[in-house]
Amino acid sequence: LSTHIQAQGTSNDSSVRSLGVIEWSARYRHDIDFNQALSVKLGQFFLPTSMENIDRFWESPYTISYSSLNSWIGEEFHPIGLDMSYRYHFDSGPELSAAATIFGGNDSMGALLAYRGWTYGRQRTVLGDVLALPELSNLQYGQIFAGQRDDGTKPFGLDLDGRPGYALRSSLALDELNIKLTWVDNRGDTTLLHAEYAWKTRFAMA
Repeated sequence: LSTHIQAQGTSNDSSVRSLGVIEWSARYRHDIDFNQALSVKLGQFFLPTSMENIDRFWESPYTISYSSLNSWIGEEFHPIGLDMSYRYHFDSGPELSAAATIFGGNDSMGALLAYRGWTYGRQRTVLGDVLALPELSNLQYGQIFAGQRDDGTKPFGLDLDGRPGYALRSSLALDELNIKLTWVDNRGDTTLLHAEYAWKTRFAMA
């Protein structure tokens, strides 16, 4: 069992919480034999997809500000769901793994990229945070995205469309080479529900 509670200073006009939960999960690991292991995790967590943010709680030992991709992941993508992984360690040294994740409550993932674009930072959104959006004309009354909630976007919360998303990943670790491949699809139904838009967000990482 593990959890990560974050405390941070916020300005008066900020819509993020000064204290909140970033990660919470229960994990079970079963060693099949010396070479093989199965792992199951349930909760909200970061997927181990990065070679930059490799420390616990999506921390990086290399930089103060994260890359644009990992900054966005910290803000909008640490899924709530079930993760299952399999690892095989070869006697000769290499290690191969494969994993699948089913998640929900992340239908608005992609809103920050659509409305604001990429940024650099180290913010990690806690459960229940509402992140402010720029004052765009297409968010105003009578415009195409006028139904968006006035205070911003909520990355993690009530599932908007009842359709779970999924992620698939694999990795191969050799002595001088580490390869990670990931595919993510939130299967968003692009319909406005609960003053939030479900974005159809799909991406691959290598």
